[in-house]
Amino acid sequence: ARRDYLLQALADVRGLRLGAPEAGMFMLVDVRDTGHTGRSFMQALYESERVSVMDGGGFGCETAGFVRISFATDEATLLEAARRIRAFLQGSGARARRVQPARG
Repeated sequence: ARRDYLLQALADVRGLRLGAPEAGMFMLVDVRDTGHTGRSFMQALYESERVSVMDGGGFGCETAGFVRISFATDEATLLEAARRIRAFLQGSGARARRVQPARG
């Protein structure tokens, strides 16, 4: 139920591509359309809104443009986190804090 609640709360957030996990308490969210890497999204979201997510790149190359979000908390906390994620992506701070990937 919390998974569905979080999916619904983030469904219309521009730049995020959501997938519903079949089991567990985490979802991977594709953030590449925001212009961020998973790592830069994780860092900037925490700095701006104090919402902690994990960089999906830690789980392999296939998830480098993703973040991992836990939904193992109450609905009020999920709703507040979704509100802050939305505010982060709608605010100018999201673009200003973007960390560009290193070119090699």
